[in-house]
Amino acid sequence: MTDTLILIADERDAAMADDALIWVRFADGVAAAQGHDARWQDQLAAVAGRTLMIIPAATAPVRWRAFAGLPPAQAQAAAAYAALADRLGDRAGLHAAAQGADGDDMVAAAAVERTWLAGWLDRLRAAGADVAAAVPMAALIPAPADERALRSMAIGAAGAVRGAAHGFADDPALVLALGGGAAPDAMAAADVAAALAAAIDRPPLDMLTGPFRRRAKGAMTPGRRRLMAQ
Repeated sequence: MTDTLILIADERDAAMADDALIWVRFADGVAAAQGHDARWQDQLAAVAGRTLMIIPAATAPVRWRAFAGLPPAQAQAAAAYAALADRLGDRAGLHAAAQGADGDDMVAAAAVERTWLAGWLDRLRAAGADVAAAVPMAALIPAPADERALRSMAIGAAGAVRGAAHGFADDPALVLALGGGAAPDAMAAADVAAALAAAIDRPPLDMLTGPFRRRAKGAMTPGRRRLMAQ
């Protein structure tokens, strides 16, 4: 496993957020240091800039769907389209991505504001981060054994909840609406660390697709140029 700094972006736009971010630095496969402050910028040198960006659950809710009989590529395209349809407001300003797991018929998908994602990628890269992937926090949570149950994850002050088909922010109103009021089963700290470590090598859902697809450091695709010019 490559040494990596995990950063949880702020729900606010990059230009509005302060310098204090929740971060965890992994070295040799284990969490070597963590905090909720501006020291993440000092940690970049220790990992040669390699960063995994976590998108807050409120910014990118996740939905899991099954598309029986469809080839993987078509199932992912359908899931991405459905993620856009799930969101209210101006869908033209959204970026959607979908990803399946080996041996699993369920496809995870999420949509995020394009300007939000572009702003945070630019801010982190300007600080020296080489962002390898951008993962919605709820996608990190393993599915609960009981499809009627909920499972929650906390990384510092950031939280997310997952049911069988929905991943969302750890908000009491959402838990009540989507979980029937049942208290989520909180993941142990060791399980959270294991989920983060696994995501470094195999992100369960990477939003860096299309115009956001990772390129060589400093490179910009024509699609990204058009996006930034809007």
